[in-house]
Amino acid sequence: MRILYVITCICLISASYHAGAQGCSDAGFCTMGAMKPDQPYNKKIPIKLRSMEVSFYRGTTTISPVVYVANLDMSFNLIDDKTFFQVKVPYQAVNGNFGSTSGLGDFSLCLTRNLYSSEKFDISASIGSKIPSNNSNLRSNETGLTLPMYYQTSLGTYDAIAGISFINKQWLFATGIQHPFNQNGNTFDWAEWIPVYEGGPDYVRKIF
Repeated sequence: MRILYVITCICLISASYHAGAQGCSDAGFCTMGAMKPDQPYNKKIPIKLRSMEVSFYRGTTTISPVVYVANLDMSFNLIDDKTFFQVKVPYQAVNGNFGSTSGLGDFSLCLTRNLYSSEKFDISASIGSKIPSNNSNLRSNETGLTLPMYYQTSLGTYDAIAGISFINKQWLFATGIQHPFNQNGNTFDWAEWIPVYEGGPDYVRKIF
């Protein structure tokens, strides 16, 4: 209980100093390591030392692009049953009014360690990285103009990721941080699209 109290105090102090958020940065960060939302908590179920999952989802935006992602998620134990390594490899396809793109997404690597385990709760921590598959500057085949981020298959940045979680039979509390070490190479300029796009300037400005 004392550990949970300390974690809560740290979070409240940090929030009172400065807070900012953008939601989940991409389809991988919020499902990595200790932050994974569907973790089971049952001491009677044997721990999965190795697993491989394949998932598929379809997402829509507020404008026209439709995003399709197939994701390969592999995890296996290292050293002992408290340390796990996770690898995620996504394939992404986007189709919209500006064109279509497809290709491998960003690779995610994550090392997770169980820090404390009891009959009542577990505490785990993760460190990892995200490696871009391209510089996030894919162009339209028809116009040669740079496509907006909606259409990019990669965020284009090298990121460090860290997180910690508390889990019991009823609750999962998790927090994490993702820090990019570079700026992506996306050069999308909505003004360049106005002369060539039939949807008009108002639609193009919404993208930006």
